Amino acid sequence: MRPIDYYIGILSVMGYVYCLPLAGQAGNKVVRGGNPRLEYTDLKVGRSTDGKVFTASFNIAGSVKRLGAQEIVYIYPSLVSSDGKIKTDFLPLCISGRKRYKAVIRRETLGGNPDTSVPVKDIRKAGDLKGTGISVREALSFERWMASGYLSLREEMYGCAECGRGVSQTNMSVTGIDLFEPEDYEYNFYIPEKVETKCYEEEFDCKVTFKSARHELLLGFGKNREELARLDSFVSRELRIKGARLREVHITGYASPEGESNYNRHLSECRTHALSSHVLSKYPQLKSASVYRIEGAGEDWEGLRNIIKASTLDYKNEVLSAIGRHDTDVARETAIRSLNGGKVYTDLLSTVYPVLRRTVFRMSFDVRPYMDDELEEMFITVPGCLSLYEMCRLAQLYTEQGKNPVNIYRKAYEQFAPDPLATLNYANALLKYEKDADKALMILDTIKSDSRSVYPMAIAHNMKGDWRKAEELLEKRYGTFGMKIPYLYDGLTNEKSI
Repeated sequence: MRPIDYYIGILSVMGYVYCLPLAGQAGNKVVRGGNPRLEYTDLKVGRSTDGKVFTASFNIAGSVKRLGAQEIVYIYPSLVSSDGKIKTDFLPLCISGRKRYKAVIRRETLGGNPDTSVPVKDIRKAGDLKGTGISVREALSFERWMASGYLSLREEMYGCAECGRGVSQTNMSVTGIDLFEPEDYEYNFYIPEKVETKCYEEEFDCKVTFKSARHELLLGFGKNREELARLDSFVSRELRIKGARLREVHITGYASPEGESNYNRHLSECRTHALSSHVLSKYPQLKSASVYRIEGAGEDWEGLRNIIKASTLDYKNEVLSAIGRHDTDVARETAIRSLNGGKVYTDLLSTVYPVLRRTVFRMSFDVRPYMDDELEEMFITVPGCLSLYEMCRLAQLYTEQGKNPVNIYRKAYEQFAPDPLATLNYANALLKYEKDADKALMILDTIKSDSRSVYPMAIAHNMKGDWRKAEELLEKRYGTFGMKIPYLYDGLTNEKSI
């Protein structure tokens, strides 16, 4: 037979336990409204590296007014979408005063906690709120609505014998959930196939002038000495290019659209021959080119159109219309001569037409591949001699040496604009080295149909703070977020999970 003190202890414990409310069932005994008794701070949210798990942690601290010995607080955390339509409930927590906590512990010793409709995650005593407080952490499968939702913390406060004290709610916004973090960015730089033979071409627009209706090259006429010195510099520089073999020389002469067109064609050809003879007297090796061609192209209507289009002349539209609506040189010239009583034609003769009397000197070369130690020199002196492969290789060398390769990728983009690899590399360089998301997006827009542009575009949008757009792009291209996304390195396919 047990001693009488044992049964007295049981009755005492049961007296405390019956004061406990049933969690989730005592709402009708609670006074609605009121201020929170506890403080909730340091909300931290995150997303696992594979993107599949959402985590939230926060801290609970006591308020200025301490929790009474017989008081008990139930905390019901919930994650709620921004529009309030979606909610995920976490298990409630219980924090009790000193005497109430002892009753719960004794009941556990005798056979478990009181029956509740909602299981309690944890039961803590009010003394645990001192110091650093109570840390709470929750985790669940990630859904995109969670990134812009809020954490709701509902308090239900009770006194002894289920006496209601009040209900309150605290909301804490979820912020800072990105699709992926900067440390997850991968910048893919592509090295195209190596080419064995390249073609380099350069031209010089020579403005040597001749006397009216004459084709003799006069050194002392106008600025001919200065212009011929520029032509000489051009030819000598091109012939000194390392690893380049002269293939073709084309010299094309143009006349301004005035007078009879056949005569102008003949005159332009004679003037071109005169200039050719002058150049050959200094550089006879030009004749060794596989092709050496002299041509008199006649009236330069296309050149006139381009100059007028780029100008701010008052009669700009009238001249362009006269050129566009007529098919023959005679009809065009007649139309221009009639504009504003001949004043337009007179003005063109003195301002625009002299520029059209020119000779284009074009040279093309076969260029050998360059060694790694030659690439930087050629990039500085004659970048046009480098292939896209060689520019990408030089950029790679710069990276290995700790140098910024953006200028190399920029030049490659300018020189090989139609090539998507040049565009992708430049965009990735802008993102990685200059953090210029706007410019990267602008150039990537030109190749947005290329699937390889999706990931750098996602990085750019994420840099700008629009992670939703980034996620939208990736989901559209690769399916459900968290799936493996293909990465390309130097033409080799790899996979990485973001």
